[in-house]
Amino acid sequence: MRLTQRDIARLANVSQTTVSLVLNNRTAASAASPRRPGPGCSR
Repeated sequence: MRLTQRDIARLANVSQTTVSLVLNNRTAASAASPRRPGPGCSR
């Protein structure tokens, strides 16, 4: 099974945009940019 950017984002609790920025070596990504839990999240 191959990991997708969506899988990585879900595991790291960040957005897909953040994963893309990091993989493409963009400076807009920040370590302090967690995504908000969705409506089905039990947190």
